[in-house]
Amino acid sequence: MGKVLINILHLIFRATRPLTLGVRCILHTDNKSVMLVRHTYVSGWHLPGGGVEVGEECEATIIREVGEEANVNLAQSPCIFGIYLNSEVSHRDHVILYHSDNWEKDDNLSLKKLEIAECSMFELTELPVDIDPSTLQRLNEWRGLKKPSLIW
Repeated sequence: MGKVLINILHLIFRATRPLTLGVRCILHTDNKSVMLVRHTYVSGWHLPGGGVEVGEECEATIIREVGEEANVNLAQSPCIFGIYLNSEVSHRDHVILYHSDNWEKDDNLSLKKLEIAECSMFELTELPVDIDPSTLQRLNEWRGLKKPSLIW
């Protein structure tokens, strides 16, 4: 069901948007642990983030998305780590990856219950076995363990 829904959404996006843009954020604590989310519609653990709406600034999107997906308030603007082509989704999709260690949990924010199954902190040395491969690649690039790629 999840794959069918994603395909339908991409057909709608293709008809209404010539290019899609998403944002993700590495929310970390002293480069030792990271916040990951598990969605209800796709398998694996991912960095929190989502799609930029028409007329929305990218930074506003990541602030909104980490609030909705991880109950996090960013204390200051996150830093851009990289911009990627997400050709696995579409040859028109791009992702801006941010990172921040200046954030706090806010349990007054409400998770997108229909979208987020779980949100958790993981030590970088003990990441979940079912982490999304692209998420693992981005974390390894950010940690300097892998050469940066331009493809998500």
